[in-house]
Amino acid sequence: MTRQPPSPQLALDDPASRFAPLEHDGIKELTDSGSFTRGRSYFRRGAIVDPVLVGNQLRAWCWGSEEDPYRVAATLAPADGHGADNPLAWSCTCPRGGFCKHVVALLLAWIDDPKSFVERAPMATLLAEKSREELVALIELMVHQEPDLERLIDLPMPLAPDAEPGSPSTVSFDVTTIGRQVEAAFRGARPDDWKAALRIVTEVGPISALAERYAAAGRWADAGSVFAALATAMIEHFWLVHDEEGELGQVVTLCDQGLARCLDAQATLPEEDQLPPDVRRQVIQVIAEIWRFDVVDAGGTGISDEGPDAVARNATAEERQWLIDWLREVPSAVEHEWSREWVRRAAVGFQVMLAEAAGLDEEALLQLYRDAELWPEVSSALLELDRVQEAVALAARKLTSPQSLIEFADQLIARGADHVDTGLNLVDARLWETEGASAQQDAGYLTWLSARNTQFDRPRQALEMARRRFSQQTIMSAYQAVKDAATLASQVEGTWTTVRSELIKALRDQKAWPLLTEIALAEGDVAAAIASLGQVERAHGQSRAAWPISSWTAGALDIRVAQAAERDVPNESIRIYRRTADRFIAHRERSSYREAAEYLARIKRLLETNERGDEWRQLIDELRTTHKSLRALRDELNTRNLR
Repeated sequence: MTRQPPSPQLALDDPASRFAPLEHDGIKELTDSGSFTRGRSYFRRGAIVDPVLVGNQLRAWCWGSEEDPYRVAATLAPADGHGADNPLAWSCTCPRGGFCKHVVALLLAWIDDPKSFVERAPMATLLAEKSREELVALIELMVHQEPDLERLIDLPMPLAPDAEPGSPSTVSFDVTTIGRQVEAAFRGARPDDWKAALRIVTEVGPISALAERYAAAGRWADAGSVFAALATAMIEHFWLVHDEEGELGQVVTLCDQGLARCLDAQATLPEEDQLPPDVRRQVIQVIAEIWRFDVVDAGGTGISDEGPDAVARNATAEERQWLIDWLREVPSAVEHEWSREWVRRAAVGFQVMLAEAAGLDEEALLQLYRDAELWPEVSSALLELDRVQEAVALAARKLTSPQSLIEFADQLIARGADHVDTGLNLVDARLWETEGASAQQDAGYLTWLSARNTQFDRPRQALEMARRRFSQQTIMSAYQAVKDAATLASQVEGTWTTVRSELIKALRDQKAWPLLTEIALAEGDVAAAIASLGQVERAHGQSRAAWPISSWTAGALDIRVAQAAERDVPNESIRIYRRTADRFIAHRERSSYREAAEYLARIKRLLETNERGDEWRQLIDELRTTHKSLRALRDELNTRNLR
């Protein structure tokens, strides 16, 4: 890297005295131990170069593991900062960013020797002292050393508001320069370059900052034009790179928010200062395009944050109608049917927001839903209008998915006891009509009917639905649903005893040993759990290859049995833990050795608690001898003090 000649220095006696104290412990609290340790190492080996102090900001280059150094900065709190934390802010151009090891090295360098930081005047002060010819020569020199800076010359540069007030209603520059700037930022970016998005955001940062300066100066036509042009260009090039961390999306969101501010500001401006029609139309169109990009292309990630609300608040009748017509056409451009429905709902939601802001009555809103054939929304709206019979009739005809029908039935039941029967009968009738067509749908209806009949203490219906569900889904939640229904206070005494016996017999006949083990654990019958687990083991075999991979995890069935057996049947627990540890060791990965050490620690605790320490020492000596070549395993055992 070519070093720049130092700028004029200011007199400096004791720079540290002007700022709040900065201590090692304070730095430790702001970062993790690894970053602090590595940052201290960077500082000690002289990785911080060209340190400067500009105002209250420390700046330097920090040499790291890459070919080029990183630019690192930190803002200090003043000595009279009334207890403000120090530092106030920090940044680094490394991939991690934030309070990284390079920031640590910078702050440690400041603590060690503040006078090593060359104090410089702010950039604006230095440039103000130069003539026009000097400024031109300086810019040419900078572009010669950094050719990418040349494209910034096209960018309009507003002066301070008091120096150049400008007009709120006039665009003062060529908007096409914004698109060229963004295109240049994306140029050469590769989809497989994970740093590309961050670099692009850094390069377009001056553009968003420009828009913010225009907005702060009340130059809304300029601000809106920059925000609109930046958002349009970002959307056009968005998919050229991966935006894993959402940096590109955040730029578009900032534009959306800026455009919303532009619209909101118009309400308080004199007519002569308001946006001209073409700029206003552009602002609304770009807000709509950001919304479309968010919903259609980005999958509804929230990129379109505030713009649609601002449009709803501020749109004229003509603008509102144009948007509604445009929104009706958006879903037709979506290729896949499954996503077209989502887009259609989102588009109608936007239309409803526009209609509500215009003061349309409930009947008009209801018609919007009807026109879009959004039947769940129509049904809900009819309930809100207290047109219950009409809502139920429509739901029975139009709500074809289990989810939509069940959601409507819940809304109906929530209206009170008089509607419980109607809701239950609606879902029961649908089950009768469709049963057998889809096992998944049948299970959904039966699960809901079982739960609701139990909730409203309908013993016969609750037990019938729960048992029908269990016949289709032999899982623990279905078993529990049967138990809940059979143990209702209104059931005939002894119902659960009889039903449970029938269920257990059926499960044994089916050899459903894993579920029988689950049931035994839930009921606290450790002996039955061990017996059922033995059947599972015999079914799958004892070898590691035959055993289900799911039992390699701490939440597996055999581990739960071992945990339940620790007090009364410790030998069974030890057997399971030892087998599990052996499986993890055989996996030959450090993370697996760590898991193995966890189970060996449990064995140690059990043996020592039962005064069988000799057995533990024999076991661990044998294991260390058998696997003496596995250094990573030995490290994990030593870490847990397993000797």
